[in-house]
Amino acid sequence: MVTRAALPADLKEVVRQMVDRHNSGRAYPGLNYGVYANEGGHGSVRLPTAKKNQQYYEGRVGEDQAGQPGVYRIVMLFDDNTNQILAGYYTRDHYFSFVQFQ
Repeated sequence: MVTRAALPADLKEVVRQMVDRHNSGRAYPGLNYGVYANEGGHGSVRLPTAKKNQQYYEGRVGEDQAGQPGVYRIVMLFDDNTNQILAGYYTRDHYFSFVQFQ
């Protein structure tokens, strides 16, 4: 586990945007943001199951050389009643492994 302060600048910016978006009540999905299904398909890692009134959201970080969304993602678990961040993860390999941050 790493601290949020230790994240690279581009990841920290996506976290900031996701928190602002969630706290302001802006609807998901949106450009580069959406609900994370946490299905664990196609070899990807499944995160701990969200409980009632909790939801995983994901944010894309950067682009690949062709200008398409890259493989970096931020996934955060929010409590939809309190807007509290319950867990945060990032992946550099499109969901095949995650690093938790706090």
